[in-house]
Amino acid sequence: MNERLRSLRSYVQYMQYNSLISLKRVAMKIEIITTGGTIDGTDSDKETVRHASDAARWLGEQPDIVSIHTPLLNKDSRLLTNDDRDQIIQAALNSESDCVLVTHGTFTICETGKAVKRAKEQQRPTSRTIILVGSWTPFGGTDSDAPSQMEFALKSLEQRPSGVFIAMDNQLWNPDTTEKVEVAPGIFRLCTVVPDRADSLPNPAPRQ
Repeated sequence: MNERLRSLRSYVQYMQYNSLISLKRVAMKIEIITTGGTIDGTDSDKETVRHASDAARWLGEQPDIVSIHTPLLNKDSRLLTNDDRDQIIQAALNSESDCVLVTHGTFTICETGKAVKRAKEQQRPTSRTIILVGSWTPFGGTDSDAPSQMEFALKSLEQRPSGVFIAMDNQLWNPDTTEKVEVAPGIFRLCTVVPDRADSLPNPAPRQ
């Protein structure tokens, strides 16, 4: 009988341990706010618009993540208006999650990042992390950078830096000092701009 009790106790302890591990794994709750852009296949030049978010689908397939999808907009970022940016700001700042991921087109990701950062700084300080992410090519292609951009953004959220950032090309960017720059004909990258010296640009972060 004692042996059976010991076995039963060990089994209960094992199940309790596994339950704690499972709770720990699903503890990270992320709200993903999708707005369109290349990362979701929205391109006004090519007249392509996808109504389902590949980025949200990708995040939902990741283990140990509880994701909430808010399909806010589906626009080429060149077409975003001030009202659109206000919607993004309100959605990000009023999220029920402390980890917010905003997918965005690269053409104006820096402008939106600046607007969200400015609005957050005017609020009562919080530990919320808001990360904007885009990609140079859409999901689906064999050489698409979208999965790697999302992977880096997810890792950045796990580190939980407080504030608003752009996560691209394996680097966290400060929206206030970042611009999208054509580094070669038809090739764009994000670069840090020296304050008050917009003509001086360092080498962009290498693309992985």
